[in-house]
Amino acid sequence: RNKDMVSWNTMLSAYALNGLASCAVSLISFMQENELKLDSLSFLSVLSACRHAGLVEEGKRMFKEMEERHKIEAEVEHYACMVDLLGKAGLFGEAVEMVRRMR
Repeated sequence: RNKDMVSWNTMLSAYALNGLASCAVSLISFMQENELKLDSLSFLSVLSACRHAGLVEEGKRMFKEMEERHKIEAEVEHYACMVDLLGKAGLFGEAVEMVRRMR
């Protein structure tokens, strides 16, 4: 792994763990604009931040970008974040659909 990505992902994780979702989203956007190669952990951190802050639309957008733009296959942890985010928002149908996609 690239040592620089470890530093970037550490910052993303710190923002997520400290309830600074908007900072995590801004940072990952900056990383994308500067063509840094995001990885699975980058997206797990930002999805976790969105989950804790209840940023449903932002979380859905990040999940889609992860799969479609960055071609990163979602792992169980990504799905778990999304199911929790959607469930807490009362979007139970979408949460169930996300569980079905995991299989």
